[in-house]
Amino acid sequence: MFAEAMFAWLRRRTPTCKRLLFGFALLDQAAARDQVDQFGWETDLSAPLYLAIELPHEQIFEIGARMHPLQRAHPGLLCSVMALINEASCNSLFLRTPSYFLEMFARWWWDWDEGVSDENARESLADRLGADSEDIERYLPSNVRPVLAPEEMFPERGKRKGRKGPRRSVLKRSEVLELARSSSRWIQRVCRAMLQLEDALQRAKGSKLFEHSQWAEPAYSAASIAVFSEEWIGELLDDHFECISNSGEATMYQVLIPLASDPQQVPKQYEDLSRMFEIVKALDQLLTIISR
Repeated sequence: MFAEAMFAWLRRRTPTCKRLLFGFALLDQAAARDQVDQFGWETDLSAPLYLAIELPHEQIFEIGARMHPLQRAHPGLLCSVMALINEASCNSLFLRTPSYFLEMFARWWWDWDEGVSDENARESLADRLGADSEDIERYLPSNVRPVLAPEEMFPERGKRKGRKGPRRSVLKRSEVLELARSSSRWIQRVCRAMLQLEDALQRAKGSKLFEHSQWAEPAYSAASIAVFSEEWIGELLDDHFECISNSGEATMYQVLIPLASDPQQVPKQYEDLSRMFEIVKALDQLLTIISR
């Protein structure tokens, strides 16, 4: 009876998404512990029931050439969009974004150092691939970063070294509002979607939905958002899926959320879930506009 009521409530509030793929499962304590005992986390689970966010499959979407009009509209617009997407993901659904793929590549090929120089990377790659390997050039940071996570997607750091024009930084709300008034129709759509997502994040500031939840090492993400989907992404994901297939160290769930049993806490948890759905809806709208 409770499960039927819970899923009826979830169905009514779950937004229809074009980019994000997710679902829910209700697990008792034993089932929840079975999911994470491979990581040694089962003793951390003490609630009678858990709401699991299920990530059943993963689709890849590409920003591609759409990043250029964002850059032309304002040097800080692209990095503002990506910063907002990453923040929303941290407060709702797990995404693989360009910064995630760069970190993944560094983990595999650059000894975890995303900022490694070509010179230092060449040394470690020579040890792994062979000093005479023709593949070394392909794996160098100067060739990989521009297609996985171009610097334009991040705020500028350090000295500018003679660069001209506005500094690339995350835009203030007033600047996004100004762009929404004065730019092309497509940029206006992007800006409005950004403002809606920012509002959803602001409303969820007091949420404690994930405060006592258990990360469940998901095999999949709700979506992969790549700069160029044909550059490295398939190879990285294939290696990832092969690794977890061999090790078995992954689940179909993003997180296990302990369901409140105290009658005074139940309304707050449902409110927090509603706030998460608002973030998911606004995030999906923004992703739909900037990717294909």
